[in-house]
Amino acid sequence: MPEDRPDERGRRVAENEATFRRANERLREAYRAFGAREEQVPFICECADSRCTRVLMLTTAEYEDVRAQLGNFLVLPGHELSRFERVTADHERFRVVEKAAHIAETPQPG
Repeated sequence: MPEDRPDERGRRVAENEATFRRANERLREAYRAFGAREEQVPFICECADSRCTRVLMLTTAEYEDVRAQLGNFLVLPGHELSRFERVTADHERFRVVEKAAHIAETPQPG
């Protein structure tokens, strides 16, 4: 089946994660507007599973550190896909995974 091809799977992974990333960027902007910088606030797991609705608690500063690199995504421990990403930071509450550049930079619809 076409969706089983590695490049198709990588595209779907990138689309799912980019959707969660866009939502988290909106949350971050809202938290910053309300002055929430030091307290932990909810962010959505940016894993590849489009059905994942898990929430992680981070400060906006922690989230901004994750996002400082284009290919970084925020996931719960155990939600990483070793085929498409590698763990670059392992914190008590979350992990940072790095995507291959061609996956992280995949153009996303609107």
